[in-house]
This record gives sequence, C-alpha cells and structure tokens, in this order.
Amino acid sequence: MKTDKLKQLKNPVKNYILMLIGLVIYTFGYSAFMLPNKLTGGGIAGLSTILYYGTSCPVGISNFVLNAILILIGAKTLGKRFAINTIFCTAISSALFGLFQSIITEPLIANDLLSNAVLGAAISAIGVGLTISYGGNTGGTDIIILMILKYKNIPYEYKYGKIK
Repeated sequence: MKTDKLKQLKNPVKNYILMLIGLVIYTFGYSAFMLPNKLTGGGIAGLSTILYYGTSCPVGISNFVLNAILILIGAKTLGKRFAINTIFCTAISSALFGLFQSIITEPLIANDLLSNAVLGAAISAIGVGLTISYGGNTGGTDIIILMILKYKNIPYEYKYGKIK
C-alpha cells in the first residue's frame, strides 16, 4: 500500500523536475542567443522581446503578465491540472528569463546572427519539447492551440496522459 502512494508521489515529482530542466534549457537558449542579438521568436516570448526592446520592460515580467491573462481564459476550458502545470511553467520560465537576462548581456557568439538564431531556436526547441513531454507547456500560444484542439475534439497527447 505504501509503495503505491510513493509511486504516485514520485511520478509527479519526476515530471515537475523534468519540466523544470526543460524550462531551464528553453529560457537559456532564448536568453543566451536570441535576446542579446535583438532576435525574436514567436508567441508570447517573442512579443515580450519586442516589448522589451520598445519599452525596456524585462522579458520575464511581460511574459508573466501576458501569460496570466491567457491562463485565466484557458483554465476553465482546459481544467485544473492544466492550469496548475501552466502556472508552474509560466512562473518558472518568467523567473528564468529575468535571471538569464540579467546575467547574459552580451552575445555568446559575436558578429554571427545566423549562428545565434539557429542555436537559440534549436536549444529552445529542445527545452520546450522536454517540457511538453512531461505535461508542461510554455503558456502563450500553447494555451490557445490547446483550447482550439479541445473545441475541435482533436486529442493532444502528452507522454504521460491526455488533456480531457
């Protein structure tokens, strides 16, 4: 009986640890290679980058605020577990964006926008993929896509379950 409860506890803990690792990889790739070169991606992180260069509002803050709005909209539609995972991932990624943005102020690869864009996108994609594989998401457009998939009755499979 105790081993069943321990297994149930370990699996979510393992998932959150792996989501955290994925978020570290994602935010590092974006913050180390994209931000210092004034490159931007898509979604809320891209919009947050544009806001940063237009207003000096740190990426982590605008990422958190914009995602909070979408979480409030998506929570009712996508369920409690989704909301908890999204709040966890959004809070962590926003904090990590703030941390990395304060530490990494110069491009890691100087005078090579293409290499920075490719590395930033590849490293970020690996992190996002890991995060999604363990039930997390990066908020933003993920929330919008998941709401559309739910209304269109198209399953969005995770490695450890489905959004129902």
